[in-house]
Amino acid sequence: MVVNGNADMNRILDSKADSCSYIREHELCPVPHMELITDAGDFERAYRIIKEQYGPSHHVCVKADRDEGGITYRRLYDEGAPKTFSGDIYFRSFAEDLKSREKFSPMVVMPYLDEPETSIDCMRTPGGLIAVPRRKIDTRITELRFDADLIETARKISEAVNIEYPYNIQLRPLDGRNVFMEINTRMAGGCYKAGLIGCNFPQLAVSYAFGDIIDTEKIISGFKNVMVGEVAAAVIV
Repeated sequence: MVVNGNADMNRILDSKADSCSYIREHELCPVPHMELITDAGDFERAYRIIKEQYGPSHHVCVKADRDEGGITYRRLYDEGAPKTFSGDIYFRSFAEDLKSREKFSPMVVMPYLDEPETSIDCMRTPGGLIAVPRRKIDTRITELRFDADLIETARKISEAVNIEYPYNIQLRPLDGRNVFMEINTRMAGGCYKAGLIGCNFPQLAVSYAFGDIIDTEKIISGFKNVMVGEVAAAVIV
């Protein structure tokens, strides 16, 4: 197994609030306003703050501060921003649910970002940073796009957090610019798509663990903007 050995940094990045504070304090990337809540009163105050900052029509979302795969994620609505999809939860109902609990794990309240996520698969090597930005166009099409601003953001974050082995940076557009969402200190599920342009992250992790020489320059020289499609087909078994 290959894992990052920087325990202190892992603890920071495991918390959405702490990781966003770290990114903001070190001026690595714009960060959306986020409120950490620990009781029902905090929630209603945080909800009002987000609405005031981003406008009454902007949706608000809530999720556990320490979460994996968005399991606890909920999008909220109120009378000023009515329900638009089945996963929405009425703000007042969510507040009443929190009041009914004796206690709950810390949560973050922040603006809902509805534009497509950019996920940057990264790995530091002795020869430099390998960074592959990808963005889902739809459920079956992903764009690998080596935008200079995305690569520079990945570089700045990589130098600051100093993670060993492959990891993943998540960004989303907000008000015309990409903002930081979180870092997964592991390979993302979609990193295999970089293999189509000569970057096999699982193999690179194994090579790094065994001390093999990684030709970073050669790998990066093969990078190009491409669209990756996934096709499902019936087979006889």
